[in-house]
Amino acid sequence: MDGPANLTIIGENVSVVNITGTTAHVFDVRESGTNISRINLTVPSGDSGIRLYDSQNCYTDVIRVNGGASGVDFYGSDNCSLTNSIITGCSEAGIELQTRSASGHNACY
Repeated sequence: MDGPANLTIIGENVSVVNITGTTAHVFDVRESGTNISRINLTVPSGDSGIRLYDSQNCYTDVIRVNGGASGVDFYGSDNCSLTNSIITGCSEAGIELQTRSASGHNACY
């Protein structure tokens, strides 16, 4: 294969995929150009549903997240989108935005 390939996570032949997480970060995305669509997540206490970690140009659409510490965590990621989604029952933040700086990590919520 020449060059990087994009990753798309989407249910095949179903309208929505239901996933119940058992460990930290149900989806821990570390690749740019990742697309996640039509997924329902039940997240364990203290964890996040989707974490985009230093990823660029990622697209999440029609996501439902219930539970966990945060629904979707954008950690040092740029030019990513979250659309048509519902996030409920999080103990800390529904959507968490964290930026990086030369001196370390700075969080903004």
